[in-house]
Amino acid sequence: MASYNSAHFKAVFFKDSNFNFKITPFLINFKNDLLNLWDDVLYCDFDTVKGTKYEDKYTNVNRWERLSYDKLKYHRNNLNSIIKKDSDNIKNQISKLIGSKVAFLNIETSEI
Repeated sequence: MASYNSAHFKAVFFKDSNFNFKITPFLINFKNDLLNLWDDVLYCDFDTVKGTKYEDKYTNVNRWERLSYDKLKYHRNNLNSIIKKDSDNIKNQISKLIGSKVAFLNIETSEI
């Protein structure tokens, strides 16, 4: 999991017409880092797995906690592939919202 410190921020200095210095901060790779972290989240879209042979397995939180690392990795990848087949899956919708909110924040925080 990524941690954010001053190395993730960049400041661009420029002079305005009054020769005052301003700092324009923006987050470098924040959107990509955040979306990569979101992709690593184990998220079970109940509507997507409903009716599959994995419904009982993947909707049971206790089952996920008991899996060994190798089995967890296998089933997480399998769950993600099932979810990606559904174009209207909630995890993808959340990814799009995260991306648009980060873009909005970068636009709205253009100057300090």
